[in-house]
Amino acid sequence: MKLTKPDRGWAWAVLGASFGAMVVNGCLGQGIGVVHLALLENFNEDNMRTSLAGSLFAATQSCGGVFAGLVLKKYSCRVATIAGSLVMTAGFVCCAFLDSLDLVILVYGGIVGIGAGLTYTTSIIVIGFNFEEKLNLASGVALSGIGMGVLGLSPVIQEMREIFGNKGFFFIMAGISAHLCIFGTLYFPSQIEKMKTATEILDTDDDIHSDLIRTTIVDDEDVAICSDWTMTKESPQSASNIPACFNKGHQSRNSICKSKSSVTPITNIFRNTPLVMLCFSLFFAQFGIYIMFLNLPNYAVLTGAAPLQGAFLISISGICSMAARILTGLATSGNEVDVALMLFGTVSVMGISTMCFPLYGHCYEGQVLYALFLGLYSGSCFPLLNGLSLRLVGLRHLATAVSIEMFSVGLGILSGPPCAGLLIDSGGTYDQCFVITGFIMLVGALFAMASELFRTRRGSSEISQDTIMARPDMKTSTSING
Repeated sequence: MKLTKPDRGWAWAVLGASFGAMVVNGCLGQGIGVVHLALLENFNEDNMRTSLAGSLFAATQSCGGVFAGLVLKKYSCRVATIAGSLVMTAGFVCCAFLDSLDLVILVYGGIVGIGAGLTYTTSIIVIGFNFEEKLNLASGVALSGIGMGVLGLSPVIQEMREIFGNKGFFFIMAGISAHLCIFGTLYFPSQIEKMKTATEILDTDDDIHSDLIRTTIVDDEDVAICSDWTMTKESPQSASNIPACFNKGHQSRNSICKSKSSVTPITNIFRNTPLVMLCFSLFFAQFGIYIMFLNLPNYAVLTGAAPLQGAFLISISGICSMAARILTGLATSGNEVDVALMLFGTVSVMGISTMCFPLYGHCYEGQVLYALFLGLYSGSCFPLLNGLSLRLVGLRHLATAVSIEMFSVGLGILSGPPCAGLLIDSGGTYDQCFVITGFIMLVGALFAMASELFRTRRGSSEISQDTIMARPDMKTSTSING
């Protein structure tokens, strides 16, 4: 099979497929409110217990990225997306027949959430496997599909619930999930993805050999990873280290020279200090952002707005988020704006605007202004993940790094709203909650800056063993290990 070339040809079809997958994930993610209403009517349980299903789904959708990393290590983006789609479809069908809320929480929140995590995380990673020079722009365009799904499909699924009832509605959700199989089939293997698979075979523990790795494009079509291995009479033991060449399909053209098979454990990723700092940044940022998403509509109602006006605030955020993801990609598509600086700036603005919200948020106009901030800056970090991860761990561990980062996002989503609810139930006010939330977001911004400082300091003294000495135009394949 002909491999997809970076930034060219079929890579743009992959971008379209990733955008479509994000539209579906955005619809299903925002659809937790509709599912919540359906479960309330079906089981007549209290609101807090019923909400566990939607909360667990949202958290598992992000934390499920860990499963995506494991699948991608053994298979491919195509397999991960199709498998996730089938798991989601089967889960929704099961929910239509379950008579126990506990089982629905387990199936919808757990199983369907894991499937969503597979498709969502893989749709981010596949952009990193198909783009180099336009990586950030492509990531922004793909992730803007989340906003499109909120605006376009969320009203549709609500209408479907009213037409087909609460049980038939789950079959509609299953049908929407099945569309992800179509998008997954378009994730053709790329030169970068094959290169990443080949480099995982190479033994980079040997410093002498790892410095000799280079990439070569064969017939401008397929990728071969080779090394300049030297043998001398003085070092006869080196004969045992000569890589065994193998191929897939075209032995005359695609030979991959390999050394001893060695797969770096996931625990080694946590020794990368800049990556750990980045994960803390994402955790604290999403911890605060989802507190605001959850409480902003209710706060608007408490201050005199109509329920429809409160819901409209989230719609404003969705529109702004869609535009912001594209603009973030455009701003960082060249070398003029650093991705780490962009992350620090967006999270900082989000934190400051949240801390100051009690000063201007008591009127509906001020709440609309905050909804603009929330949309423009809350989702801007996601288009930057591929670029940041490549700089920190290189191409070889891109999938693992993004999976860990999405797991951090999921932990923030899962823990933030309950902590805010505990504060308010304990006698705290919404204003106090907003100030603390803004401070937590600023802590996330500081961790983002700390990640860049650690990366820069380490980068001045050593080059990552995972660095791929690629052809001159492969800028994003070079990384500095923290």
